[in-house]
Amino acid sequence: MKQKFIYWQDDNLWIGYFEEFPDYWTQGETLEELKENLRDLWWDLASENIPMKKATGSKSVSPTIFIGSSEASIFPDFRLIA
Repeated sequence: MKQKFIYWQDDNLWIGYFEEFPDYWTQGETLEELKENLRDLWWDLASENIPMKKATGSKSVSPTIFIGSSEASIFPDFRLIA
């Protein structure tokens, strides 16, 4: 299974979220740290550790801050691919 995520750089931080769960953002000082934090966030979302989580099928992103998106293969070997 792959999960698409949206990410961008804001000053010295990389910020991102999974397209399916736009209300749950994470960050990192580097792109690699952001990917690690996204992996942790995904496991929390997938394991129901976040009560009353919200999901959506689409999300608009301002083109002034948008840098890119990617897909993450999470099973069986979880890897975020940028």
